[in-house]
Amino acid sequence: MKTLSSFRNILYFSSVIFVLFLFFSQCDEDDKNEATPLGTLEVSPQEALINISTALTAHVKVLPGLEIKDTVRLVKVAANGNESEMGYLLDNGDLYWGGDEIKGDRIFSGKFNITESAKGEIRFKAIASPMGNDAGLYESGLVSFNIYADIKSADMNALYTIQENSADQLTTYLNGSQDNIESAVDQLVQWLKSQPEIESVEQEGVTSIEIKYKSGLMGGIVISLLGDDGLSDTRGGLTAEDPGKAVRATTATIQVSKQTRGTAAQGFKSARAFDPNTIGNRNVFIYAPFEASWRNNERPHIMGILDSLECGDFPVNFYTNQDANVARLYEMTSYGMVVLSTHGSGGGKAFLTGEIADTLLEVYQTYKPMLQGVNPKMGISKNMTISKSGDVVTKQDVYKVYAPFISALPGEFPQSVILNNSCGSDKTPPLRDAFLAKGAKTYYGYTESVNGGFCVSVSRDAFITLAKNGKTTGEVSKINTSDPQDPYATFKIQGSQAMHFALDLVNGAFEEGELGWTRNGDGRVISQLGFISPEEGNYMGIISTGLGYTTETGKISQSFNVPANASTLTLEWNFLSEEFLEYIGSSYQDRFEIVLISEDFGEEVLINRTIDGIAAEFGASAPTEEIPEGIPGDLIAVSPDIVFDQGDVYMTGWQTFTYDLSSYKGKCITIALRCTDVGDSVYDTAILLDKIAIQ
Repeated sequence: MKTLSSFRNILYFSSVIFVLFLFFSQCDEDDKNEATPLGTLEVSPQEALINISTALTAHVKVLPGLEIKDTVRLVKVAANGNESEMGYLLDNGDLYWGGDEIKGDRIFSGKFNITESAKGEIRFKAIASPMGNDAGLYESGLVSFNIYADIKSADMNALYTIQENSADQLTTYLNGSQDNIESAVDQLVQWLKSQPEIESVEQEGVTSIEIKYKSGLMGGIVISLLGDDGLSDTRGGLTAEDPGKAVRATTATIQVSKQTRGTAAQGFKSARAFDPNTIGNRNVFIYAPFEASWRNNERPHIMGILDSLECGDFPVNFYTNQDANVARLYEMTSYGMVVLSTHGSGGGKAFLTGEIADTLLEVYQTYKPMLQGVNPKMGISKNMTISKSGDVVTKQDVYKVYAPFISALPGEFPQSVILNNSCGSDKTPPLRDAFLAKGAKTYYGYTESVNGGFCVSVSRDAFITLAKNGKTTGEVSKINTSDPQDPYATFKIQGSQAMHFALDLVNGAFEEGELGWTRNGDGRVISQLGFISPEEGNYMGIISTGLGYTTETGKISQSFNVPANASTLTLEWNFLSEEFLEYIGSSYQDRFEIVLISEDFGEEVLINRTIDGIAAEFGASAPTEEIPEGIPGDLIAVSPDIVFDQGDVYMTGWQTFTYDLSSYKGKCITIALRCTDVGDSVYDTAILLDKIAIQ
């Protein structure tokens, strides 16, 4: 028996050892198969309709230090887990065919067409192989992509018909007097609930009604009351156009340097450290779809405050009236300050655009998928304005955007401050939470419907506190105060109360991406350009005359105080251009400038380098009959490794610039680095920047 017991023990321990061996072998195998992170994949759009060919663009920004082969694969993961290859993402500068803007910047891009025959969710990922014979793979995270059935004409017609009939019903319930608005809206809500096509109705006071249709479409009604002057002060709905008082703008009032931001990949999330209490840049975005019809508008007040500042570069980009459309909202993630001067809907669930919801327009086809799903990104609201005599003066359907739209924006907000001047913008959390989760640090909103006069007062307080006085988001004095007019909305702050604009030079080596730098036109941060690496660290800045989708010249700037113990500004720059050598001595003279701006000395140009100036300095000359290829001198040929639009790029190589700042000690200055285009926009120039420091 003793022998049998010993044998059993041996078998038992052998079995345990074998199981442990299999377990650790499997763990080891899993470790070997685990992919290394590749970078952030972005896919646009993020939804499509079944059986409809949809153009898809994808970008992945490869993490610095990863040595990968020349192609990245885009892989589709079906609902059942099966994987299939869509094609390649390339870093070859082929803008037309592949959507890649700059060759060699480690952003791999591709264009694809996708047609799915079934509703549901698929996912995408990017996969790359290591250089050489190394085993393993590099993979991005998974990106979701939803496929919906087409919207039935009957369902969309039901939405438009019910919301159109609502105007007639409201007129009846008002019974000739605007004073009956409360009871009239209550009756309208009951009428809406009786409609067989409607699933649910939510009422927010007398200004907003959210409608969910049984088809899944989101509709609504937003109501404004007109004063004796024919204008509205309550941010509830669209008011009538009065040719004698206000006219809708037909073009965006926007700085030329920002008119062509394009659809480039931008705003990738940075995993690097940056002061969490510093607003990411001084660019200001104002979205005002109903400016022409409101009695009180904050935009002129904000711009007046910023224009009066003695120090600080605050470029303002604003869209008003019908130019404040859905497409403009995709720009928001480039701005440190965002002001939404619009109508709220659903008490913090959505805000309205100025774009008319017209199903006959081509753009409607691209909006269809975003109008669907369990949590749609967009909806359609009827905007009504009520005259003093109780008549519905205006009734138009416009698009509105919900929190999922904000969550799906490309990139991240650069530690931004969001001022949502719309009704009930902080009554419920969806919009607030979406902005904060997307990288914004401070969110201002209102607990109830709000009047325009109070919004103007709040906006003035916020911009004087932050931009003029250099204080923090929590020091805005209007926080927790209430609108003096009914329904007495309270102004609230969510998120950080410590955000402020930087007072010192920050991120001079671009290791925190674009954070700290205010950008106009084509300014970016890259980790590589062909074989050119940053002078220091993993990243460098680049400004250009307009590479890829962006056709406007680039400028980056930063405002800061010069320390009392600092005396020298230093930086590294590298000038690359397609205008070498052919256009030396011509009227086509791209230019690189470094400018200091201060109250005491105005604008002082520290560097002014042109094609001819650099050619003379480096001993280069244009082609002649005797020397048809030209003379590069000390300029370095970098094509075909680096190609912009035309090729034949030459560069100066990294140059060091030093400037004595003694006369600026203790003063606030703005440093601006500009790349300008003289004569054409065909042959591109780019300036690499790094190691910008004050010593």
